Amino acid sequence: MPPVDRPGGGRDPRVLRPPRFWRPPRAAGRGAAPAVPREEAAGRLERTARGEWPWTAAWGAGDLAALYAFGWEPVGQVSGACAIHAAVEGDGDVESVARAWARAYYTARDTAMKRAQAQAETLGGTLVLGARPEWRRDGAVVECRLHGTAFRGPETGTVVVSPLSAQEAARLRAVGIRPVGTAFGYARQTWPVGYRAESSAAPPGGALAEWEGLTRRLAQVRRAALERLREDAQRIVGARGVVGAVTRQTVEDTELRFVGYPGQGLVLDGVYYAYEANGVVNVPAFTFEVFMVGAAVTGWASGMNAIGTGIRL
Repeated sequence: MPPVDRPGGGRDPRVLRPPRFWRPPRAAGRGAAPAVPREEAAGRLERTARGEWPWTAAWGAGDLAALYAFGWEPVGQVSGACAIHAAVEGDGDVESVARAWARAYYTARDTAMKRAQAQAETLGGTLVLGARPEWRRDGAVVECRLHGTAFRGPETGTVVVSPLSAQEAARLRAVGIRPVGTAFGYARQTWPVGYRAESSAAPPGGALAEWEGLTRRLAQVRRAALERLREDAQRIVGARGVVGAVTRQTVEDTELRFVGYPGQGLVLDGVYYAYEANGVVNVPAFTFEVFMVGAAVTGWASGMNAIGTGIRL
């Protein structure tokens, strides 16, 4: 077998070390709201705020009545969106590519949320409910969008954007818990193992045996996303826990590009890959992404730590 070298002079790719997941900067989500396209939204918002136009809400009578009992009244619907180019380098290493995607997702989320907050402020609202961020990826472009109903209530200060529904917010308020923001956790990792090839073949122990290596890799990314969710919530003033955390995960077949010398090659997971005449070899791989979104809340009572109900910080 030809000698195995280290692509690009870096560390030996045969050694899969624990990935270092990107963390958003401490100042994420703060600062002045980006400019809102006023020609599209200002007229509707300002007329609604002055009472010239009726407000609209994405909730039924029962939902609104539940919030009215706690002094909250709807003032109108708001939205926010942002598309970001991830600036991913095609030949970048796995960790730098993962960090570039994470920056794009968090930046798009922060910008879309600030735009929704700005619209709510125009309407005189202090709380936006039902605004669960949604992401879409097209090539290297990441888009985040959210839509919710703004409410005016007894609490004052910075507009709170929460994915909670009106009924959920009212039920929590009845026991002294109120929303203070939206927490987001994201993690991504790419491994030089064909996902479909490994998942379709029977593991060493037989058809019903566990692929332990694959299980560990997927769990590693989920734990990283949960850690990012906690860190994001800790940056929200007053947050004591996260409720309603929803997890979405994607698996995508891809390739990893390694550069070396013609006539040589590298071994990954026991498989030898020879460099082509141009010194490049594309290795089958898979990318695993995990998204977690939940409502950050305060007023959390001691002992309320049931799995599926909330995550204590």
